[in-house]
Parts: sequence; structure tokens; C-alpha cells
Amino acid sequence: MIGSVENGTSPREVTSQDYESIYNGLIQNHLPKLAKYDIIDYDDRAKVVTVTPRIEEYVILIVIARMID
Repeated sequence: MIGSVENGTSPREVTSQDYESIYNGLIQNHLPKLAKYDIIDYDDRAKVVTVTPRIEEYVILIVIARMID
């Protein structure tokens, strides 16, 4: 799904190369940053992501930002 949004295509058009690129970006960059700010708990070994209660603060900010935009 993320690949289709990033590429502006349908999910069926996402290639394995696109998928790999997105996966690597999540694992190497985005998930560690979200964990650093306590938005998620990320178990690198098990590749398990769990949201924390703090995510609600960010959801509120996103909703407000969309209302302004």
C-alpha cells in the first residue's frame, strides 16, 4: 500500500524493487526515529512494531494540520 501511494500507482503495480526500497527505508530510518520519540516500540530482532499511547498526541496534530491545509 505504501509503495502504491509513494509511486502514484495501484498496489498491483508495485515492483519487488519498490517494495524492497520502502522496506529498507522503514527499517533503517523511519521506525528507529519513531521509536526514539516514543511513538512506537520497535523490536528490531523480531521486526515487531507496537504503537504507544503517545501516538494519540500525534494523531491529534495530524488531524489539526489537515484541517488547516
